[in-house]
Amino acid sequence: ALWASVMFIKEPSSNHYVSWHQDGTYMGMNSNDFATPWIALTPSTIETGCMSMIPGSHKQSIQTHEDTFEDNNILTRGQEIQDIKESQSVNLILKPGEMSIHHGAIIHGSRPNKSTQRRIGFALQSYMPPHIKQVVGENMWMHICGKQRQDQNGVNLIRPNFDMDPEAVAQRKKVDENLSSILYKGSKITRHY
Repeated sequence: ALWASVMFIKEPSSNHYVSWHQDGTYMGMNSNDFATPWIALTPSTIETGCMSMIPGSHKQSIQTHEDTFEDNNILTRGQEIQDIKESQSVNLILKPGEMSIHHGAIIHGSRPNKSTQRRIGFALQSYMPPHIKQVVGENMWMHICGKQRQDQNGVNLIRPNFDMDPEAVAQRKKVDENLSSILYKGSKITRHY
């Protein structure tokens, strides 16, 4: 099942970045054992601010994150792990159409886009096996393949029938509101999600 999707866009010559973090920190699931495919729609290079990861960090527990709400940090809360050894990181350089897949507990981030073109990545957040459930907000998902989930306390989202299908657009609005409440749980500050 798929819980959400998001476009990570960095404009040309911008200072926007993604701080070192673990997705499992703020997604509100009962487990961090899920996968997030990240698809490059434009070149994702060191110059455009490609994603970097700390290999093997998914085998550790979730680290302490500090909410910074820093203006140029494109994460919702600007959540950040301090004291990362960047020398251990690996850059994920991708051509348009290529994809990386990362674990919910892997430490990752990305630097600013210093190029003259946009850097666009499409993240499918995230593919969840049947035993993983949303425990912070409402349990909403879209069935992708395999055995259908049998969650009694959840919402199985519909697939759109056509572009801008009014039912799917209304559903997406509810999903975005739910995700915002999950991502900002316990925070006194919120930004536009």
